[in-house]
Amino acid sequence: GYSQALINGRTVSASSHYPSIVADRVSLAKGKWYYEAKLEQLSGTQGGAVMAIGWCDSFFFGSSITKRGVGDDAHSWGWGVTDGINGLPELKHDSKERLWSGPAKSGTRFKKGDIIGCALDVDAKTIQFSFNGSWGAGKGAAASMAFENISFEKG
Repeated sequence: GYSQALINGRTVSASSHYPSIVADRVSLAKGKWYYEAKLEQLSGTQGGAVMAIGWCDSFFFGSSITKRGVGDDAHSWGWGVTDGINGLPELKHDSKERLWSGPAKSGTRFKKGDIIGCALDVDAKTIQFSFNGSWGAGKGAAASMAFENISFEKG
């Protein structure tokens, strides 16, 4: 199958798994950038949900056929859930996964209504994530720091 993303106003819904929504022809060469997404529905096959959110450079190419989404190559960095690690949040880059609750409470599973924030500092080469408005206060300054020393190619 293939993925289809339907954009209506500010809502994005996918009719198949592994869709990748990108801001095509937008190059982030410097500065700080942020966006957030609210999970309206999170469902998947065999009771497991698949969802990832993050950043990619211009060489990223997602594919529903090969099940390649954000975090599955050297040109993207993501935070999400897959069927693979008990539905717990994990970081992904270059197809490498690691459990990471980040600013969320350890053991948290994403659910309807959660808001995930994605922050990129191109100059500092860092990516941070927030969870329901929290950057991990009380867990130390590194609680929301997901990736450091990232390298964007062509923005």
